[in-house]
Amino acid sequence: TVYSGNLIEEMLRTNNLPPHLARFLPEDRLSEVDASVGEFVGLHPNLWALVAKTNELIRRLARGGHAILLGRGANFATRDLAHGVHVRLVAPPAYRSVRTARLLGVAPETAAARNAGRDAARQRYVRATFGANNADPTAYDLVLNAAQVPFDMTVDLIASVVVAHERHPAEFAAPR
Repeated sequence: TVYSGNLIEEMLRTNNLPPHLARFLPEDRLSEVDASVGEFVGLHPNLWALVAKTNELIRRLARGGHAILLGRGANFATRDLAHGVHVRLVAPPAYRSVRTARLLGVAPETAAARNAGRDAARQRYVRATFGANNADPTAYDLVLNAAQVPFDMTVDLIASVVVAHERHPAEFAAPR
């Protein structure tokens, strides 16, 4: 199962929380002031507690296996769990802009701005939540440049690492 944008909705569902709380949990840094004020006036429960619940869900899904977890710093939330494979796909901004523009039906300039904004938001989220840098290649088992490695080969490479990890878990047990 692939979990991406649905991680927050799944966390809210499993904790019997209303779906409207998802709007308070963007994949960006949580403003201490906004979080405190919103909690104080009753707009939402403690946002850091909800982030912790999201990380708990990510870890539970990872322990259950057969899950692909995208975003929310999942590789950092699961870095100390055995049997996981952490992959980062990268590509030059121009390549990503063309692909995003085609996918969303927008101009490449619009796509470039969107990508840059999302990248910055993700970096802020990972730094604030895990004290880490999501661009650090040592945080991953495999980093692939999508502009240079064809899609089918990317899939094959990732699958090969997963299979090797299953066959020889002791070789992948080095602390991160």
